[in-house]
Amino acid sequence: MDRKVITVITGSLVTLFSGAIAFAALNSIYRGNFPWLLTGLAALSCSLIGGYVVARMNQTNSTRLGILSGLITGLLALLAASIAGSVASPTSLAGVALVAVWTVGGGLGAYLTWIWSSRKTSKASVSAGFPETRFRIETATERDWSWIVQGQVEIAWARLGPDRQREVSRQTVEECVAQQVAKLRQEEGFPNEAFMAKTDEGTPAGFVWVAKTHNDFTGQLEASLLNQYVAKPYRGQGLGRRLMETAEEWARQQGLLRISLSVGAHNTLAQRLYETLGYQVDMLRMTKKLDTREPELLLTDY
Repeated sequence: MDRKVITVITGSLVTLFSGAIAFAALNSIYRGNFPWLLTGLAALSCSLIGGYVVARMNQTNSTRLGILSGLITGLLALLAASIAGSVASPTSLAGVALVAVWTVGGGLGAYLTWIWSSRKTSKASVSAGFPETRFRIETATERDWSWIVQGQVEIAWARLGPDRQREVSRQTVEECVAQQVAKLRQEEGFPNEAFMAKTDEGTPAGFVWVAKTHNDFTGQLEASLLNQYVAKPYRGQGLGRRLMETAEEWARQQGLLRISLSVGAHNTLAQRLYETLGYQVDMLRMTKKLDTREPELLLTDY
């Protein structure tokens, strides 16, 4: 099941559960004669909780999911209450208002949680000794490429994962990455551009590398994100998003209608960033180890 569907369902269930407790408490006090102000406040509070759960599960700006979760909860709760004869019918103004409260509460809870989480991440970067920094993004120069290659190596090494890292040395990865970068930068290679992010003091902070390629299945020209990297001291400050937006703007200037990228299966932080920017999964790459022996041993057998 899609993760967003699970998130919405979970948020709705949490809201329904907390709502059941809240309205049971109100019913024990008022014996079915619910004051509308307290009823609205209870519904808003419960939907805020549901929105919080949605945002925490999705770890992105989940306002729309929160709204959907609140709407579903409101409709179900109103239907149940109408059957029990506790509130006005769903077609009444009071019924519509109650559903609206649930819906707004879900979206508001998700939005406020996202804002809070973003600020918390930023503060965590500062408390860890990584102060918020102003950046400028510019086209990479020849002097920048040694730093870009090192960033490429770090990305490649992390993508391998622990199992593959035991099969190959980091030096081998560095050599392969250097050869790959040199090949892609040759004049006969496909058009590409790299952009560097630097602090006001000129310290490298990140880069994005994008190219114009042909889609293997359609033959159409489209943009391909070769890599995007932010150095550790500058993460959690929105730089990755700015670099992605820079790559997308370059693609638009090239007249390209689509951009694609690949991301490590374990890099959930990057996946969440790409999802908030509207990227969707359309292909998965899977691998399988065919022999339990070490690669060095295999080379001596053939």
